[in-house]
Amino acid sequence: MDNPSRSWETWGKTDPYFGVLTDPGYRTSVLDDAARRRFFATGEAHIAEVFATIRSFAPDFSPRRALDFGCGVGRLVLPIAARVPEVIGIDVSPSMLEEARRVAAHLPAVSFSQQIPDGPFDLVHSYIVFQHIPEPQGQKIVRQLASRLAPQGIGALQVLYGASLPRWKRLIHWARNHVPGANALVNVATRNAIGRPVMQMNVYSLNRLIRSLHDAGCEVHRMTYTDHGWPGTYIYFRKQPKAAS
Repeated sequence: MDNPSRSWETWGKTDPYFGVLTDPGYRTSVLDDAARRRFFATGEAHIAEVFATIRSFAPDFSPRRALDFGCGVGRLVLPIAARVPEVIGIDVSPSMLEEARRVAAHLPAVSFSQQIPDGPFDLVHSYIVFQHIPEPQGQKIVRQLASRLAPQGIGALQVLYGASLPRWKRLIHWARNHVPGANALVNVATRNAIGRPVMQMNVYSLNRLIRSLHDAGCEVHRMTYTDHGWPGTYIYFRKQPKAAS
């Protein structure tokens, strides 16, 4: 059976850049300086788009403290740090965090942790992360992140809500996650290392997710579409100030 935490530590030890973006050019065996530059350039482009979306409904947004959940090797932490004075990256994999600390060593206001720290944060962000976390656990984490937002703080979290893959591919993916030995058989058939972990792809109930945000005192402002073979959405939300008693 797949254990997400153990799987991501395996990716962190063996193929950390590919574990973040599954492009063959980011495999450890072929990764060079040019590939690393391309990798981090995708992070800059992505965060530029995220901030542009936020400022479409919050034009004066100027965060002082930010959290990136599921930061991996720091692909999105670096461009967030170019816009926010203090940034904390969170990841379950110690090996991912070791590489992230190396690439961000020149940024003293950036830190990393395996645990979600206390708030408040003006921005909490996560991209292509919750899909690798089973929904019950992920919903709890969403509530944690929302609780760390400062009043008027903004969250930008991406989740999957469906799958557009053929049924047979979805069945194979399910089996690799739930049937003992299935992942090893697929690895042998595809000429990969027998112990190569599967990347879980989990879908979320948007009704439950939005209810969790509402219960945490947040208002949804934007939802944008994402699709990597699995339809998803970026949810942009804002923590509302408590009403005066």
